[in-house]
Amino acid sequence: MKIPVKVRYRLWLESDNEYVFGNGVCALLMGVDRLGSLKKAAESLGMPYRGAWGRIHKAEETLGIALVDRPSDRQKGVTLTEDGRRFLEFFQQLDGQCGDQLARSVEKGSPDCLEIDGIGH
Repeated sequence: MKIPVKVRYRLWLESDNEYVFGNGVCALLMGVDRLGSLKKAAESLGMPYRGAWGRIHKAEETLGIALVDRPSDRQKGVTLTEDGRRFLEFFQQLDGQCGDQLARSVEKGSPDCLEIDGIGH
């Protein structure tokens, strides 16, 4: 009898053993890009607005780049900077490559006792 399992993984970046950037910040930036607002992006993820700003600020501080533009008129929302967009694309590409490699490894060498029922986050 084969045991049905799902293979899950998480990718994140650290600096000095502290989280800098991962799926949470990635999802926030994708939400900002789609919704034009950090508040709406945070709400869509069930995350407090203050916590969302804190995560983005910490990532920006550690990476040394601005990920979002903060217009002087708060009513206009926020947008991704060019650096933010490039970093988001880099992370998404890296995450995709890790998932692809993991899928190839599972396909090539999973034990006979397992039935792999999906790979992902």
